[in-house]
Amino acid sequence: MNDFATPIAAAAAPETHSSAARALLEWSPDGAVVRWNSGAERVFGFRVDEAVNKNIRDLIGEVPRFSDTSSPRRLDGALMKATLAETRSRTKDGRTIRCRWTGAELCDAEGNPRAVIAEVEDAADLERSLALLRMSHELLRAVLDNTPSLVFVKDLERRYIFVNEAIANAFGLHPMEFLGKTDEDLGLAPPEVQAEWTEKDQAILRGGTAVRFEESAPVGGEMRSFLTVKFPIHDASGNPAAICGIPTDITSLKRAEAERAALREQIIATQQAALRELQTPLIPIADQVLAMPIVGAVDAARATQIMEALLKGIAAMRAHTAILDITGVRVINVEVAGALVRAARAARLLGARVVLTGIG
Repeated sequence: MNDFATPIAAAAAPETHSSAARALLEWSPDGAVVRWNSGAERVFGFRVDEAVNKNIRDLIGEVPRFSDTSSPRRLDGALMKATLAETRSRTKDGRTIRCRWTGAELCDAEGNPRAVIAEVEDAADLERSLALLRMSHELLRAVLDNTPSLVFVKDLERRYIFVNEAIANAFGLHPMEFLGKTDEDLGLAPPEVQAEWTEKDQAILRGGTAVRFEESAPVGGEMRSFLTVKFPIHDASGNPAAICGIPTDITSLKRAEAERAALREQIIATQQAALRELQTPLIPIADQVLAMPIVGAVDAARATQIMEALLKGIAAMRAHTAILDITGVRVINVEVAGALVRAARAARLLGARVVLTGIG
């Protein structure tokens, strides 16, 4: 036979820590209380010693009459019929409360009643709990719908089971249009992008931990950059039940970063040009006569800069003579000397002569 899969099944077993919070009662066919747990004390106010062996009707007034509308099921060799009921019962302090019961009539093999076992809730408590749950849900929904990040949850079949307003607005859809559909159903991205999403989701589900990464995706007709966090959601048994993704659009930040990088490169290039000019100054000392004092070490790169500055200066000032003063140069090797000779030859092509001074 199938197991009896309702809360009453737990009531038929000895009380445990997990069941102690629920109000569980048992009474005989003549109404004598056989079982009364701490949950029942919480609902009705009577202690265990005040309730056991007392008549259930004397304690709480109206008791449920469970109908036989459900099919009998077998539990520990006895037939059990579980039904729902509501009563207006009495508490120890005289209050009348509306109770919701899930109960079962325990019968012997011949179908004769031998006990009634039930779980009861104060309907007001239940309604308060539901109100708090609704408030919590509305609060969470408000937070998620007002965050600029895209938030979604997919089941293991990659079907959307939650999306926030941001992701719906990004794709121009209503949030309800996502529910129960996959990326392929919605056509959110080209097949190759969807394949990447699927592969990433499967890897995260296998890994079992949150992963943060940057990705690009087509949104609103253009490729956007996202900083995405994805993580598996586990069920009560610790098994993956869904996957949540929170992509944050960082396209503007990436563009600003690229602009800053370009500006930084431009500034560096300008600074380098200024330094080159400072390192190779051209000084007019007479009409069409230039002097270039050179100080410090001269390597091949600086020798090239000197030649470029010299030729530009000769052309700009139409100089017929350029004086290179290398008094301040500590060491001139063969490579540097060759570069200076090439500069002199190039100057002659412009109609100028180069005079080297300061050679020891």
